[in-house]
Amino acid sequence: MSFALRQTAAALPSLADCYKGPLAPFTPPLIGTEIPAGAIKAARWRNPALLEQDISLYASRYPGGDKRAITSLWSKWHFVALTVPTLAAQLILNRDLPVGLDNVHVIVNEQGCTKQLWLPDEGVPLDTQAPGKRFAKLIDQHWAPLIERLAAISGAAPRVFWSNAGGWRLPEFLRECAG
Repeated sequence: MSFALRQTAAALPSLADCYKGPLAPFTPPLIGTEIPAGAIKAARWRNPALLEQDISLYASRYPGGDKRAITSLWSKWHFVALTVPTLAAQLILNRDLPVGLDNVHVIVNEQGCTKQLWLPDEGVPLDTQAPGKRFAKLIDQHWAPLIERLAAISGAAPRVFWSNAGGWRLPEFLRECAG
């Protein structure tokens, strides 16, 4: 049983405390303070025109580039910024973060890629180990609706984005978290 599963929620470290060792290269999300200036609510990506608008800064780096490839590359940035804190919270702290599209705000870098998230809170203790329920917010409330829109605006097959969401360095990450 993991350390997190034996602890009460009050005894657990904050999510930011997890960003040491193998997680040190990643940027922890901002939690529960005022929404940063310039942060965009991910829920706006339910609108294909707004999603295209938000990807356009990144796309400007590749004039005349293939829209499918550009959108795929952009999605990789986003999925890493989203998935690392979600898995850290799930696997290290046994917490369910509020990562549905309706809860997350995104802070982008100068190239237009997701560099950091803003979340309203550090989540709630998980009450299940069932993967289908445990990862529902990440998969059903963020990945699935975003992937549907990314595929629609780019013309790329949804499987491209599913691969980007789940394949980046997931096995390595899981090994590191297991420690």
